Amino acid sequence: MKRKTNFKVTAIALALLCLILFTTCRSWLFLSQPPQLYVSLRTEDAQTQHVRAAKGSHDWDYIGGSFSATGSHPLDFFVFDEFNMTDDLIFHLNNANGEIRLQFTDNLSPYAVYVRRWPAEFAAPVNDGGSDMDLWFQYESVEINNNIIHISNDGKDYIYEVEARWAQGWSFYTFRVDSAG
Repeated sequence: MKRKTNFKVTAIALALLCLILFTTCRSWLFLSQPPQLYVSLRTEDAQTQHVRAAKGSHDWDYIGGSFSATGSHPLDFFVFDEFNMTDDLIFHLNNANGEIRLQFTDNLSPYAVYVRRWPAEFAAPVNDGGSDMDLWFQYESVEINNNIIHISNDGKDYIYEVEARWAQGWSFYTFRVDSAG
């Protein structure tokens, strides 16, 4: 009798474990694209601003296939604003310091996040084309801890790029922080 009870307990425990694994993993198993990135800026005056960062290039594997897309470089994204989207991607510091919090949708935390920024004046078009490609590599790496970036009002306008990596793939996102005016 004791053996049957142990078997039942083990079977129930395994079933519960499978259920927990399925419910926590199913979101990323079936996602056909990387999560969205929502960005919040909280300044010293306690005013909080929110934007959904623009998704750039990404590569993603999921059950049943994979998905890849090539997007504009962050500097070009702000040059070719063909959809008039960039105004919705700009934070204004309003003479205050603050912190930026990154939040990925689908409860899917990346195993690595890298952040880069460029002065916004690098986004100027060259000969009716995109930004100067030499400037693409003149970025500043930005420190990030627990998906939080501390920023200070230095009177400049920056374009940020977030690179996030998961076991299923990677994605780039962009937004802008204006402390120039």
